[in-house]
Amino acid sequence: MPPTTDYSKSFDPTDKDAKTIEKYIIAQIEDYTDLYNEDLWNTFREDFSTWTEGAFRIAPLKTLINLPKGRQYAATTLSETIAKLEQHEWTESEVIYHVQRHGIFSSPNIELTYGPAIRRLQATTPKAPQQAIHSEPQATTISYRMILQSQRNKERDTTPTPIA
Repeated sequence: MPPTTDYSKSFDPTDKDAKTIEKYIIAQIEDYTDLYNEDLWNTFREDFSTWTEGAFRIAPLKTLINLPKGRQYAATTLSETIAKLEQHEWTESEVIYHVQRHGIFSSPNIELTYGPAIRRLQATTPKAPQQAIHSEPQATTISYRMILQSQRNKERDTTPTPIA
């Protein structure tokens, strides 16, 4: 009988092939279904604490996140997220940007803080047919995306703009 893959919290991606790493990531994402805010942040950092950017790069990009075409830095962002000591605090403009791009925000804390702004924006923005039909399954992906998006937004805000 072949050995079973260890998907415990002590999973070590070193010397694992892409398929094994992909299966671990998928298993973790499924475990994150009901996690939000600090719980998601802390669990993600704990589950992937030993991972390097190289380990994330082994996994197929589609497994990490559904990124728009041309965006290839999910592995970098994820590894940088693990190294951060504090969770990024979302601003209203970041929340609006996220809702405009993804249609929903599945965070109770964000909903409490920015709910009226989100609902105003959703009321004025027509939903794509996919979002209306598949809103429940997207909740897990959006929660996972929040980790990446908050890192990207923070990096964008702290990167100096070149002067022409």
